[in-house]
Amino acid sequence: MIYLDHNATNLVDPRVRAAYERALDEAWANPSSPHAPGRHARKLLEAAREQVAELAGVAPGQVTFTASGSEALNQALRTLLLPGARAVASAVEHSAVLRALEALEAEGEVQVSLAPVDGRGRVDLAALPDLLTPPPAVLCVQAAQNEVGSLQPVVEVGALAAAREVPLLLDGSQAVGRVPWRWGELPWDYLVISGHKLRAPRGAAALVHRGRAPEPRPLIVGGPQERGRRAGTEPVAPIVALGEACRLAAAGELFDAAALAAERDWFEGALLAAIPDGVVLGQDVPRLPNTTLFAVPGARSEALLAQLDLAGISASAGSACGSGALERSYVLDAMGVSEALAQGRVRFSLGPETLRAELARAVEVLAAAVERCRG
Repeated sequence: MIYLDHNATNLVDPRVRAAYERALDEAWANPSSPHAPGRHARKLLEAAREQVAELAGVAPGQVTFTASGSEALNQALRTLLLPGARAVASAVEHSAVLRALEALEAEGEVQVSLAPVDGRGRVDLAALPDLLTPPPAVLCVQAAQNEVGSLQPVVEVGALAAAREVPLLLDGSQAVGRVPWRWGELPWDYLVISGHKLRAPRGAAALVHRGRAPEPRPLIVGGPQERGRRAGTEPVAPIVALGEACRLAAAGELFDAAALAAERDWFEGALLAAIPDGVVLGQDVPRLPNTTLFAVPGARSEALLAQLDLAGISASAGSACGSGALERSYVLDAMGVSEALAQGRVRFSLGPETLRAELARAVEVLAAAVERCRG
């Protein structure tokens, strides 16, 4: 199998797996229990909280563990968006943000404004001042767009938000660990980190708050876990794994961004040589080092992905949360990509395990699939 869908979920890093397995063995007790096994589980959980906090540049008490990035995003939105509030989000946010905002708007609770993006999926900075006047309750921006891979101008967006005292909710799910940014120095108020995008097992994520962000209000109520911000017994092993992944990311040891970008660039060159009328979307702006959204006019994503899958190559048409039906991408709609081009899109996302020979094989199979589609 050739796995080229790391943006959907990563293979677990061996060092993270080892931390996870140790926690399964050592921290099986309830971390809220006062006995010795419970205290040991609590110790490991709080050590993981410190590791996440160090990556984000905050105090440990500003980290709230959740079960997923989607939950963390929803918790931040529900904290900030009281009835009658207004939210601004980029038009290419993850569905966890856009669908949550749609639900709140449909309930008559909030008003939602979408910030336009350019043809590369980056927020139109010139449009933001008007959208932020009067100041909304939150501005939502994805640090790295998960389909195209383009990086948002976070510093500039944050400066515009700060000038109007608008909390910035930054979805770091795809970018943390892959992009060598100093996260504590970026101008966010809420930061979301997702474990399974960070080479950890699924089951843990983090909502980090500071600045203009109020302390998160619980979505799930019951016990006093997570300082009253999220009820329910914490899954210690996934949290420990998330902490270890954050430690490795903070040290620059989880991903080699330069090496990934070199492989991506070679791959894109080979794709364009084999399929000259293909287009790498967002190619000329800063992007995730591992991501290629390749579009082929006159082809269909369904057929291309089926041929790749039959050849043992895993890719996607975009977000795993939205590509199951292979419908038109709202991201590409917002970018102004033509339907003829968008309907032939394939997203490839690499990982540290990806080999040059595997990429060459993917080029060969995709080129043959394109010929069959057009024949």
